[in-house]
Amino acid sequence: MKKITKITFLAVLVSVIVTSGLFAGFFYFVNSPFKAKYYFDKAYSLDEQNPQGSVDALKYYKKAIKTYEAIGDKNGVISSYIHLGLLHFKFGNRLQVERCVLTALNLGEENIPRNLKAKAYLLIAGISEPQKSREYIDKALAISVQDDLKPQITKAYYLMGKSYEYEANFEEAEKSYLKAVKIINDYPSTAYFMDIVSLYESLGEIYIGDGKTDEAIKYYDDALAYSFKDDESMVTAHYMKVLGDLYMQKKEIKKACEFWRKSEDTYAYIGRGHTLSSGEVSIPQECKNIS
Repeated sequence: MKKITKITFLAVLVSVIVTSGLFAGFFYFVNSPFKAKYYFDKAYSLDEQNPQGSVDALKYYKKAIKTYEAIGDKNGVISSYIHLGLLHFKFGNRLQVERCVLTALNLGEENIPRNLKAKAYLLIAGISEPQKSREYIDKALAISVQDDLKPQITKAYYLMGKSYEYEANFEEAEKSYLKAVKIINDYPSTAYFMDIVSLYESLGEIYIGDGKTDEAIKYYDDALAYSFKDDESMVTAHYMKVLGDLYMQKKEIKKACEFWRKSEDTYAYIGRGHTLSSGEVSIPQECKNIS
């Protein structure tokens, strides 16, 4: 009887603590694995909801780091730093990306899950000079190829192409970009890749430089299609202008005029407030005679 009474008393006490808000206060002031995980999950959820980056997610990742440090969870600290670096990358905070990722790697590179480690290497590669960049890319590729991580493999080849392009080694840049494109074409549902517009534009520019007009049109056309999906109106107008120029090189005047008109209309639609200058789109006289 006494045992039942004690159990009932404890149940009532817990109920009072929870309903009175004392439990929330306890959670707030006392560091625990539950608190750290709550902060991390909250940050991750906010981050996932906003592909462009969430300021609130930054705050929660920092709280997660602080709590994981307080309870001595090294792996939690490492994981939080890498995710914080990924988020800073969305905001373009290059110095913060480097600080977060290098801190994670220095804390224990061997303790980082392979998927997350590949992402960490690619983050550093994206902000490093070309030679150093390729060292990190090779490390990321070694993991990603072995584990068949398609998005990371795609990103690695894209960054490798960028590093070669920076050195004006356009032949190697083209090879790397085409490897990324092949993965995207083969695995469209798994190769989620945020730089796809830039990838196609980069290939288009390389082919323009090589005088390969048909290839340039193909990739600028792809860039245009994906820029429409991202609703980047200024970018789509630029790609339309480039395509008009490329079709004019092929003496396909009707097609060129079609893209130039679309480009002019798009610029006007987004409120440029003036007709296009010669630096943007200058529609030749013969277009006016083509319906």
